[in-house]
Amino acid sequence: MEKIELRINDAPLGYGHLYIVYTNRQGEEFIVRGGPGFRLVLDDIDVEIGRYTPASLDLEPPDERSPENNVVLETGADLEDKYLRMAFFAQLVEQAEVGYDTLAAANSDSSDLIVNSNTLAAAALASVGIKVTKENLPASEKHRPAAGFDNIEAFRAPFVDFLSKTYNVDASQEHIFRPVYEKLQSDYVDRYRGRVSEISNFTHGHGEPDYPRPFLHGIDWRATEKHLRERYKDDPALHDILGKLVMAREIPDAWEVEFLQKYGDDVVFGNSPDGLSVTRGSFKRSLPSGPERQPPRGPQKSGLSEVPDQRVLAETEIADVSISSEPADVVAASNGMDLGTNHEHAARKSSYDTFKKLGRSPEEEALGIEEYNALLKKSYLDLGGDEEAAQMLAPELFKMNWGLSAFAPDPEGTVIKDPVEKVYPDLEKDGHGYVRREVETFLKSRGLQTKKWYLTPSARTSSDARKGLLDNDGYGPRMTLILEDETGARSEVTASFQADTASARRRQLAARWQADREDALRFGIEVPDEPVEAARVRLAMPVPAPEPRRQSVPAGSGGAIE
Repeated sequence: MEKIELRINDAPLGYGHLYIVYTNRQGEEFIVRGGPGFRLVLDDIDVEIGRYTPASLDLEPPDERSPENNVVLETGADLEDKYLRMAFFAQLVEQAEVGYDTLAAANSDSSDLIVNSNTLAAAALASVGIKVTKENLPASEKHRPAAGFDNIEAFRAPFVDFLSKTYNVDASQEHIFRPVYEKLQSDYVDRYRGRVSEISNFTHGHGEPDYPRPFLHGIDWRATEKHLRERYKDDPALHDILGKLVMAREIPDAWEVEFLQKYGDDVVFGNSPDGLSVTRGSFKRSLPSGPERQPPRGPQKSGLSEVPDQRVLAETEIADVSISSEPADVVAASNGMDLGTNHEHAARKSSYDTFKKLGRSPEEEALGIEEYNALLKKSYLDLGGDEEAAQMLAPELFKMNWGLSAFAPDPEGTVIKDPVEKVYPDLEKDGHGYVRREVETFLKSRGLQTKKWYLTPSARTSSDARKGLLDNDGYGPRMTLILEDETGARSEVTASFQADTASARRRQLAARWQADREDALRFGIEVPDEPVEAARVRLAMPVPAPEPRRQSVPAGSGGAIE
């Protein structure tokens, strides 16, 4: 049987501190509690959710617990969802940066200005239909009043402000606030259902959100760029801002957090509830009206039962930031615009198109997905169950074998397994120039002339590469060499082309030695004309000779033979 308890312990100045403990059927305990941040009463509420362990500020060992200090509020066969909804509420309190205020208690224990840990505990319970009253508080509360427990409405205004800014809607209206709140809550519960032990948000004493954006994830980079271009179109810093956006998008581990910290109010997220704005901050645009742009009707895929009142949404000037995949002239024609026949500017090549397709075929795509999932699982296990670290490691491992290729005949943006760039080292940092030269020499030696050729993985490339990047003769993994004639027809020359990597490496080392020699001579340092291979040096430490091997002999043969 599972249970939800309300517990109390001592707080400063003789007051009581309430917190929630959920116990699952395995006997594991999970906490929901709040407290002041680093600056105590002048800071925001700092939340703690997850396992009730020695890391908790409210840990009370089982042998020290008293019946007077806790009360069981609910029991049931499965209360996990209720705990997750309370954890979500607490996380939203921290995310909305609700201020911690107990100074009002100096005037009255029942002051409606008090917002503290007791307010959080009671409000979190109320969010799942459990009402806390003076009568169902722990018995010892009579001796240490839990000031602020009845001020659960104190969180409404910060929540409204946070959700309004986040989704650019008027969340003060219940029919807008409720769908947004319930959608975010549903996402959170679905994420952790059956995985409640993975929740980890412990008080760290700085009063800052532990999760910078736990609800808004999946940045829509295209919409974000469009918004930035519109907002900063007359700002000389636009070019620099877009450069930072590209870095954040392409190398998120290193740059995304910094970009969000600086331009978070301009970021567009991809998982906002349907029918609601997906922009943050004060940027407002009007929703197009008229027969061409009717609001969507019926159930929406976001998980909401229906879209909130469209008339109200229209009044809040919600933006349509969708970008059509159709060419500009097609879109313009559909809107009744005449662009004429001459286009002054061709569409620019965008880095958004860097990666367009995984695999050269559905089978290879399935293989890529299977390999990535296997790497993610292995990373999760190798890193001791650290999900975030596993999600950072798995892509790096995947990129060791999969990537784009300038040698393959596949459409631009196709990610393939074991291309030239992954199985042959770029020794001179010139785009694998030695591979190109060897292909051209190979074709010339066979009397084959062509302006276009391709080098693509063969059926044996992967197995060759797994055995080693060089065979015993210094040649790399076997690749398929393809020619393309003037008509565009392609023909396979060989499925066993190998570049001489070892010879290229020796040439590279010789060139480097010569460059180093010339540098040394400029500084008056004498060096030999040719590299001198160092003589082998005997070990200075004496190595004892092995003892004679003893062999047993049959009894009566005169003893052991040395």
